[in-house]
Amino acid sequence: WHKFGRKASVLPCCIAQASDGDLPKRAQRSQSKTIIYSGGLSSWQKIDAIIALMKRISDVDVNIKFRFLTKDVDALRRLCENAGLDSSRWSAKSCKQSEVPEELKKADCGIILRDDTLVNQVASPIKVGEYLAAGLGIIASPFIGDVGKDLSDKEFACMVDGRTPVAKIVKFVNKLNDDSRAEARKWAIERLTYGGNKQAVLEMFS
Repeated sequence: WHKFGRKASVLPCCIAQASDGDLPKRAQRSQSKTIIYSGGLSSWQKIDAIIALMKRISDVDVNIKFRFLTKDVDALRRLCENAGLDSSRWSAKSCKQSEVPEELKKADCGIILRDDTLVNQVASPIKVGEYLAAGLGIIASPFIGDVGKDLSDKEFACMVDGRTPVAKIVKFVNKLNDDSRAEARKWAIERLTYGGNKQAVLEMFS
């Protein structure tokens, strides 16, 4: 819209299989909440901002833990040390892509932050789909593709920017439960699978 002066559609990322396996119930998991980040450490992933936000969350609620799925654990360790995020509050694992869905299910909430640019406004990161398909709540920048428009009123989503109070984010994470996990996965299956988008794509090109 900003560049071409007309509305455009964002073809969403599509998860091949969003319903494999059962989601663990709250009673089967640790009673502390876990926020997870899955992905690389490139600057455009805003990893510094993510870790800084985790530090602020950590200062407010000691019961919230942090988990990283990334190939470069050594670089991550340096970033966490520089941000003052205590090593007792976070853990990390380098895993194969095929292992990611099961690892995500062990957490409660995923996080993805992006800069407000034209590229991000028309993006549909697979990370969003992976988080929701695993039944996670999601902390996200509101201008990622259709994320802000489609998820801003969902109980399993929290839109954040530089002005969002940390207390609001902490409250959101702590309210996530089995019902919100089921709703997140249901939304992902309906909106972010090949089957869920088939009719819309056919209509777009008819």
